[in-house]
Amino acid sequence: MTEFKHSLSYETMDSVFECDDINTIFNSFFDTYLRILYSSFPLITIYKATHDNSWIMIGIKTSSK
Repeated sequence: MTEFKHSLSYETMDSVFECDDINTIFNSFFDTYLRILYSSFPLITIYKATHDNSWIMIGIKTSSK
């Protein structure tokens, strides 16, 4: 969170206010914001191990209980 705040505070936003069109201003701000957000909080993929026990027959499940 600190890196995000730090990076955002050093952004000048000059490119945001260069235009008079509100849509262009918003898109420029949003692009800058997302660039800083994604660089500060990268996505981490987590894989959940799956246990495929479909090969165990009902009889084996019953006798193991």
